[in-house]
Amino acid sequence: MAPAWAATPEAPSSVSLVYWSAGDCGPCRAWSQSERKQEFLSEAKASGVTLVEVQRPRLADPLSRYTWPKEQEGLMQSYLAHQYAPAQLTPAFDFVCRGELLLRIDGLHEWDSFWKSSLRRSVKQCKAQSPG
Repeated sequence: MAPAWAATPEAPSSVSLVYWSAGDCGPCRAWSQSERKQEFLSEAKASGVTLVEVQRPRLADPLSRYTWPKEQEGLMQSYLAHQYAPAQLTPAFDFVCRGELLLRIDGLHEWDSFWKSSLRRSVKQCKAQSPG
C-alpha cells in the first residue's frame, strides 16, 4: 500500500519551502503562531517561494501519516521519485528548487539562521537556473 502522501503527479513550482510539522509539536505550534512565520510569508510572496505545509497528526505517528496539500501533489511525486525521506524531526524545513531537494533545515534555530541570511540568495540561484 502506498504511503498517505502518494498521489498523481503535477509539475512542482519553481521554488518551494516544505514545512514539516506535527499536530502535537510545541515548537511547530510556536512557529506557526509567531511573527517569524508572518515575516517569512511576506518575504516568500515577494520572492515567489511557495510554502508547503506537510503535517502528521502526532510526533509518535509513523512518517507515512504525513499529509500533503492536494495542490502540491506534483512536489510530493518529486519527493517519491527522488526517494527523499520525510522529515523525522519537526519542525523541519526543506528548500526545494524545481522539485530537487537542496537543503533540509532541522529546528527553529537553524531556520532563523537560514532564512535571514541565505533565503534570498538561494531563491535567486534557483531562479537563475530555471529554464525559461
